[in-house]
Amino acid sequence: MHGLDTVRADPAVLMCHFPYGTGDTPPRTVSSSTRHGYLICLGADLDEATAAVTRLAALVKVEYRR
Repeated sequence: MHGLDTVRADPAVLMCHFPYGTGDTPPRTVSSSTRHGYLICLGADLDEATAAVTRLAALVKVEYRR
């Protein structure tokens, strides 16, 4: 997992939740209660908050190894 520290440090971030780390195997996503994480951002309006989420989510990279 790369980029979470950068995302969490951004002033637009209200909450960034991703409880998994290196070596963890997240559960299969079957509903919103089993999602792997989430990002909540602030903005002056909906468009600004949506743009922040889109920009910051693009910084998060997940690396899978088998």
